[in-house]
Amino acid sequence: EFIALAAKYILTVLKYESIPSDEELFELVVNREGLKERILHTPLIKHENVSTQEATDPMKADEIIERIKGLGKKVYTIFGYSALGYEDEMRLESFVRKDIDVLSRDEYVIAIGATEEGVGAMYKVAKDMGFATIGIVSTQALSYSGRFSDFVDSIYIVNDDFWGGFVPGTSKLTETTKTFLGVSDFISAYGGGKNTAVTLEFAKELGIQTKFEEFDMSHTLADKIIKHGEVLDYRGDAAKYVSSLI
Repeated sequence: EFIALAAKYILTVLKYESIPSDEELFELVVNREGLKERILHTPLIKHENVSTQEATDPMKADEIIERIKGLGKKVYTIFGYSALGYEDEMRLESFVRKDIDVLSRDEYVIAIGATEEGVGAMYKVAKDMGFATIGIVSTQALSYSGRFSDFVDSIYIVNDDFWGGFVPGTSKLTETTKTFLGVSDFISAYGGGKNTAVTLEFAKELGIQTKFEEFDMSHTLADKIIKHGEVLDYRGDAAKYVSSLI
């Protein structure tokens, strides 16, 4: 907000003829699309018509787990596809609405991965249904061209060089996955990739209640994003893991 105000002041002093509106300047400041900068949208002044979304500094898993536990709420975590999207978004919303509608709004918060794409679209559903929402995401998101959902109340940034799952080449969990496992009372996965599969595997070992529904990733997005020539299973790696348990 201060940056936007300063920009407006400078343009005025320089007698710039066409000064963008306050809304346009603010959007230029907080929009990270296509950029590699590491500025979080954490308003310094909270007033009417301005987002009050909050984000932590990057922290280790144990610190974030302690903070979220300190909320005194149970955490219902939703996993699924992010950048790969969903082939049937309406079916996803229908399942999520049905699953969380039975939860107490006072007792539970809904956790997803902070970004707005794919399963992140369910933040709006949760907010519309009266739930408080949190986001847990790796520091990888700070140099990522996507956007955080406008419907997540508090974002917890995990100091992690990876998105989740295992640290490459090891059987060691990443800090991000450790965080999700450390705070979740229930994990529902609606499709998902390798990170989701790893999370479900360890959740079972830890005695965390889980639920899995098979969903196809967006066929169009998958064909664009995943390497050409690779045989695609649109059901994702999480479905393969669940199938192996049967």
